[in-house]
Amino acid sequence: MEPAYKDKPHCMNGYPLNVLKFSDDDKIIIQNEELKEMLQHPKVKFRKIVPFSIIGAYRKGKSFLLDYCLRYLYAHYPSINCPNLINPDNWMGAKDEPLRGFSWRSGATRDTTGIIVWSDVFLHNCEMTGEKIAIIVMDTQGLFDTLTTATGNSRIFALGTLISSIQVLNLSGVVQEDQLQYLQFATEFAKFAAADKNELNAKPFQNLMFLVRDWVNWKDHDYGLEGGSTYLNTFLEIKPHQKDELKSVRQFIKESFEELTCSLLPHPGDRVIGNKKNQQMYDGNWGEMDEEFVKELAILIDHLLKPERLVLKKVNQNKLQAAEYFGYLDEYFHLFQSEEIPEAKTIYEITVDKNMNTLIDSCYDQYVQNIFQNEELIETSDQIVIVHRMSKNDALLLYKTSKKMGNKNHDLKFKDILSLKIEEYYKSWLNTSETNLKEIEEQKEKTRKLFQEKHEYQLQMIDDEKAALEEMLKEMESENKSIIEREEKLYKEKIEKEKLKVESRIKKAIKELEIEMENCKISIEKEKTTTTKKLYEEKHRLEQELEILKTNAEVQLAEKGRQIDNVKISKDREVLALRTKEQNNRIAAKEAEQERQDAIKKKMQAEIDRDKFEKLYAEEAKKPYWRSSNIYSELPAPTAVLAGHDSDEYPVYVGMAICGDTQYPANVIPDKSLCFISNDGKEYSRDEYYVLCGDCYSWKRSTDGTVPDRAVWSGYTEENDFIYVARAKQNNSWIVGKVIQNQNFITVPYKKKEVVLRTFDYLVRTT
Repeated sequence: MEPAYKDKPHCMNGYPLNVLKFSDDDKIIIQNEELKEMLQHPKVKFRKIVPFSIIGAYRKGKSFLLDYCLRYLYAHYPSINCPNLINPDNWMGAKDEPLRGFSWRSGATRDTTGIIVWSDVFLHNCEMTGEKIAIIVMDTQGLFDTLTTATGNSRIFALGTLISSIQVLNLSGVVQEDQLQYLQFATEFAKFAAADKNELNAKPFQNLMFLVRDWVNWKDHDYGLEGGSTYLNTFLEIKPHQKDELKSVRQFIKESFEELTCSLLPHPGDRVIGNKKNQQMYDGNWGEMDEEFVKELAILIDHLLKPERLVLKKVNQNKLQAAEYFGYLDEYFHLFQSEEIPEAKTIYEITVDKNMNTLIDSCYDQYVQNIFQNEELIETSDQIVIVHRMSKNDALLLYKTSKKMGNKNHDLKFKDILSLKIEEYYKSWLNTSETNLKEIEEQKEKTRKLFQEKHEYQLQMIDDEKAALEEMLKEMESENKSIIEREEKLYKEKIEKEKLKVESRIKKAIKELEIEMENCKISIEKEKTTTTKKLYEEKHRLEQELEILKTNAEVQLAEKGRQIDNVKISKDREVLALRTKEQNNRIAAKEAEQERQDAIKKKMQAEIDRDKFEKLYAEEAKKPYWRSSNIYSELPAPTAVLAGHDSDEYPVYVGMAICGDTQYPANVIPDKSLCFISNDGKEYSRDEYYVLCGDCYSWKRSTDGTVPDRAVWSGYTEENDFIYVARAKQNNSWIVGKVIQNQNFITVPYKKKEVVLRTFDYLVRTT
């Protein structure tokens, strides 16, 4: 059969199926044949049903959102037409992929009419509960357009609420007070359900989400579910100053649905809605949406349709199977065909009747099943009555313990209907059963006679066979006896023959053993003689070898004695050498001690000389004639002591610089920013130094190695010898150098080396 929805672009293995639409005169046209086939498919009809729908004002993107829901479903759940999943990790598809599925378009003209169901059913097996689930997706005609009457709007919303377990109320901008009129039917229905006060006290409808599109108040409530939750709680809060009507609506909304949620979506972007500058038709791809919208859209759809969020359709807390669900759909569709929208009370009564009739059918089926199970065991009319009563009691017990809608009147009414159906079936079954019992009795009698005749015949046959067997047994016993006697005679003869053969073999073996023993004795005697001779020869050979060994041992002992004597001589020589070495060491120690004593005397003399010089210059030492300076500064005083000029005619002043822990005479040339000394054969530059200042100095030529009185010294060596300040001339350059106490030469820095000169002048104090 061709689907009633004419414009059916095949997409994702399904197409939109228009199951209910409005005629031009606002009458409902039902086209649910394909829907019936879809819900009664062998893979679907016994599954629990999850109807998912979106409802709201027209041209607000309901179908657009549903198509992205279809993408999610095809990516995460197998379906009747598509058993393989389509890339769950990238369920939104490519950025530029056009949107297909339910028909949609941007603009001001409505695109969806009536109620449209997607022709493919999605399947899910819940691992936690083991329930097998079928998911169907429904699109609804937009409310409040210019073509649909108020009655039509009410019908659409009432039907959507009745047939959905997950319903999304699609709104724009904010939730307004007058928009709660959409929920008037649900609240009225809930009032009647509450008035019945059934024992379950259950809410009549499952999940409702307020989806607010193009949300702009994100500073107050952020996008998404969390912000939506706080916004909805604030909006539905019952406040003391509100009118009773507003309080009542809010109260019954909360009592109508098992779960109320809200999500806030941002605007999808200018490229989606289009403008005058951009006249290109938008094809629904998500690449042109704002990133924030895409992110929130993905979160929203995952929240609605992920496995743990699937909500089964229930009526009076009974989870409906797909086939049962179609029965309710058919009832509701036909109920809404009238020109006037049915009242909530009427719909509630229809729902109660449908629910109770379903329960009655289940109890009646239980009764019939019990009858069939026990029918073969019935043999008398009394047993028919017993089976009937037991089966009826079981059916009534099932009715009593099952969940029921309505009040006590409904309960009694449908209980009577159940009892009446059972009794009608019982009357029919009773007539049939009594007739069957008579036929069974006649058949039993015939069977008994046949069985008796057959039994007597079988007994006669058994007696005849018994006599024949006894005769045969006697013949067999006689024959067996003669056979046994013959066998015994033959066996004895055979034994005697074997005995004679064995005795003959034993005698022969004994003779052979005796001969072999004689041969062994002769062989042993021969071996004994030969062995004795060999032993004597071996003894003689060993004695000879022993003599040779003794001789060799004596020779080796003599050799060892000579070696020991040689070792003793060597040891004596070593002892003599050690004694000689020890004597030499003693002599060397005495000489070293003498040298040490001389060094001590020399050091003591040096101490005496140093004390002499320190006393001599005690007064002058108190005066600060060494002035600190560096190569970046000018002379610290105009009285700096001049040593002479270098080859470039620059003045060279007397300075002192530290190298290691020792103070050495230094050359200071301020015009060249230089200061250098010599030590260990090398020339060293210094940035920091001291300059000798004063008018009481002069230069005195060294003669005969004698240090003049009041010679200026800069420091001490490690051996506590004075380091005197002196100068020498090298290639027309006066150079300051050092003269160590008791040395008759000067060392000066020259061309990166330390040069030794024999002619030099001491620096002395004149006063």
